[in-house]
Amino acid sequence: MKLELKGNILHINSNCKDSKNLLNLLIAAHYIIPILLNIEFPDPPVVIYTRGRVGEATFDWTLMQKKLWLDVTSNEAQEKRVADALKRWIWISQISNRRLAAATYYFYVARRLSEAGHSAFEFMAEVVLNLSKTLDALFGGGGNCEKVRTELRKLGYCETDIEEKFIPLMILRNHFDVGHASLRLLKPKQLDALHSYLEFSEFNFRGLLKKVIEKVEKGEYVLHSPSDLSLKGDKLRKMRSLLATFKRAKNPLRQGN
Repeated sequence: MKLELKGNILHINSNCKDSKNLLNLLIAAHYIIPILLNIEFPDPPVVIYTRGRVGEATFDWTLMQKKLWLDVTSNEAQEKRVADALKRWIWISQISNRRLAAATYYFYVARRLSEAGHSAFEFMAEVVLNLSKTLDALFGGGGNCEKVRTELRKLGYCETDIEEKFIPLMILRNHFDVGHASLRLLKPKQLDALHSYLEFSEFNFRGLLKKVIEKVEKGEYVLHSPSDLSLKGDKLRKMRSLLATFKRAKNPLRQGN
């Protein structure tokens, strides 16, 4: 194998005995090499495209398929969406609605990560983590599936919707490469199923937040938020210890390292 870097383009020449061998080379070039380069350079390398040539045939390495959704709307519908969103500004910023404010923030972060990635799944684990945080922020329980099930029932969700739309996110958060580091590898079919599921999670969570907002506004559902949001107890002690550590820590950039 021969690797040659010309400006910002990396050229790789290699013999591939079959299509599987070629696919493994493409995966390494597209995903593994940038991770290795990231250790050496201050800016994280991002692959814009992966192209190749086999004999006289040239090709672009792209997604085989991508599911898309369309949002049918109108000027009136768009204006109503903006008006409805802005009406909640003062209401959602109240301390008593802190849980809802936190949940909408985590959902926003999940959507930003999904859109900001080079592909819809570059930050897949972080998207799952923030969707799970959305549930934790709303209902508490710290990843307790039974607590979330109970609260979703109060909101009128049936058992099928609960188990299919929301609980899988918590299982992914608690047991796979989301909230914890993992050395295990998922098979292509497992990844395909996971990708397909996550593509439509946005709809489920947007619907959940809208339902909670409407029910809280009408007094049909209560989010129990603390009246005092300041750090206390063990968390306060740990933060003070961290601040003291930060103050003592030496900045490696100032040392010329």
